[in-house]
Amino acid sequence: MNSEKVSEKKNKEKKNKEKKTTYAGQSFSFIMAAVVLMFVLLVATVVIFTLMMRLSNSIDAINDIDYNQHYVFIADDRDQALWKAVYESAKEEAVTQDIYLEDLSDTLGVNYSTEDLLRIAVNSSVDGIIYGGASSDGVVELINRAVDEGIGVTILQKDMDYSARQCFVGANNYELGRIYGSQIVAATGSSVLPVTEVELLIDGDISEGALNILIMGIEEYVQEHDTRSGREINITTTRIYSGDAFSVDELIRGMFLERSELPEVIICLNSMYTKSVYQAVVDYNKVGETAIIGYYADEATLDAIVKKILFSTISIDTHEMGVLAIGALDEFHEHGYTSSFVSVDIDVYDYDNATKALSDMEVAGDD
Repeated sequence: MNSEKVSEKKNKEKKNKEKKTTYAGQSFSFIMAAVVLMFVLLVATVVIFTLMMRLSNSIDAINDIDYNQHYVFIADDRDQALWKAVYESAKEEAVTQDIYLEDLSDTLGVNYSTEDLLRIAVNSSVDGIIYGGASSDGVVELINRAVDEGIGVTILQKDMDYSARQCFVGANNYELGRIYGSQIVAATGSSVLPVTEVELLIDGDISEGALNILIMGIEEYVQEHDTRSGREINITTTRIYSGDAFSVDELIRGMFLERSELPEVIICLNSMYTKSVYQAVVDYNKVGETAIIGYYADEATLDAIVKKILFSTISIDTHEMGVLAIGALDEFHEHGYTSSFVSVDIDVYDYDNATKALSDMEVAGDD
């Protein structure tokens, strides 16, 4: 009987010891989890505090300067390299005039649409808006609202003359057409084809009026300067409605796959289309089958000309565009009006001058 009690007592002690061990293990796990959680919270707090301090310092730095005006720059990403160059030159000019120019999409750090950015700018009652993007009923409505509220609005590259904008800074479509016409003549001078097939890749929202003026400029130049009488030029247009680089690539690659023959000349009216087309001719081994006339002169485009993938490219003077955009808003705020249209210089880069331009860019990059 005593031995049974002793045995039962030992079993209880053993069970109690096991329970204590289990509780100790659980307590240790809880403590470690709490320590890890506290460490994570500490790191997060430090990171957030650091970011807030940087943002605060940035805002303080802006507030410490007595700016005359606050302008915002809003552009879509179809011509990302071009718009970056325009913004930098506009920003440099703004500093000389004690103007704070803000790239709104970069400041907010969120992928808002250009329409949303316009709405934010108008609601913030900024002094001026520089806009280079797609047109839509919503965009025009916001531009008109901005003007009604006394905000100056300058449109870049692609006009919205049906809006209330104060100024358009860009290329004259007729002159642009004649420059494209000169490149068509240069590219097809040795052609024996009776008809020159030309395809224009254009933004979906370009107005019919602007497109007709552009085509008229092309046709008139070719008729005046084509050395072979009787040759016809047939211009077709392909509207591209997507602003997404991946979608544009797919559309252009589809165009190459669906056609047995390419047009003699392909003209791209922005840098995104230019890159997609010259990449497609390389990928599908069609280099030399069509003369590609591009838009904008960055290093990649100039390199493609040197390699004879592109025939030439046409580029606006981005520095001049940025300076003129600031000047137009300044004039509006000073006098209450400004020129409705300001023309920007256009440069042509072909094989003869692309090498030097590319070399100059590389030297500037090294500096």
